[in-house]
Amino acid sequence: MPRVAGWLSAMGEANDPWGGVVRFDNPQEKGAFADPLQNRAAHLIGEDKSGTENRVLKTDKLDWIGATRRTIEDAQVRVIQGNEVLYFRSYNEGIHLVVVESGAVKNQYGLVTQYAPELRKTQFRGAIVERVRREPGLAPQGGPGSVGLPAQAPDSNGTDASPRSAKEK
Repeated sequence: MPRVAGWLSAMGEANDPWGGVVRFDNPQEKGAFADPLQNRAAHLIGEDKSGTENRVLKTDKLDWIGATRRTIEDAQVRVIQGNEVLYFRSYNEGIHLVVVESGAVKNQYGLVTQYAPELRKTQFRGAIVERVRREPGLAPQGGPGSVGLPAQAPDSNGTDASPRSAKEK
């Protein structure tokens, strides 16, 4: 989690196509870590099965975390749902959804559209499509792993600190 938290801290802000500004540095008090930014990192790449915020790594979320900035900056659809803003971006391997609350990244998911979604988890009650862009079309990508966390937050010895590279080592 420290590497993902460091990456979040280093990402700064992203601007959506309609002038909105989204922060990546979004600490979360509730969780298994003493560092609130590590709790947010766990939220972004894990799944809470027990309702306690003690999250388990979900590899498909880890695969998509690196696409978060591009999804916001090149969003094709912006949806308002209560206090949340949902950004959607189509990639070759599916749709990426980034959830923003109070101007900061709250969560993100890779949606594989050829399978029926679990509607009990993703009912967009009261959601309003606020903005739609027809361009720029599909993002040029390989598989979901190719959008994995980029090496933007080097560790103290200057090497790649991304979770993907640590997992592969």
